[in-house]
Amino acid sequence: MNIKPIVLPLALILILTLVLSPAPSLDASSLFDKVIRLHVVADSDLPEAQALKLRVRDALLPLTSELLRDVQSKAQAEQRLRAACDRIGALAEQTLEQAGCPQSVRITLDTEHYPARTYATFSLPGGEYTSLRVEIGAGKGENWWCVLYPSLCLSASAADAESAFLAAGFTPEQIRLLQGGSPRPFRIRFRLIEWLTELFS
Repeated sequence: MNIKPIVLPLALILILTLVLSPAPSLDASSLFDKVIRLHVVADSDLPEAQALKLRVRDALLPLTSELLRDVQSKAQAEQRLRAACDRIGALAEQTLEQAGCPQSVRITLDTEHYPARTYATFSLPGGEYTSLRVEIGAGKGENWWCVLYPSLCLSASAADAESAFLAAGFTPEQIRLLQGGSPRPFRIRFRLIEWLTELFS
């Protein structure tokens, strides 16, 4: 029985799948290890809870900016934030008390999945990032994100972003990718395609 008439179309489908589904650029995946995100989660979606989330955010940003002002690496930034988690939590709870709505605040510094996100002058791909998570009350409401390291929560102008990324050790190609440029060409599995072609020729 000649199986080529059956197998050949399947092989062609596989080849097309490989060609149309290239491996992601290494630059995109390498970004995850260079960034720390800030994630503030509201108690609920009620307007007052969302307003409190923004008040907590506004109180924390000057503190985190001060903590990370002269850091030289992501590891150093993570170390400072971890050491200051109690201080960050206390400031968040104090802000809520001053607003007349005392609630518990949970601070964690861990890996967290983020969707792709576009800011004013740059974009970050979706993936697993180190994240300082500030969870207010039940933590069931809409959240707010920013890039804590490199320090871009207070300013995301094109010049500030490029300067911050360079200082954090990003390569020119990575910065170009973040700012919407084209990454290096995708890698296609030519050898496997050649093997399948030889097999069914």
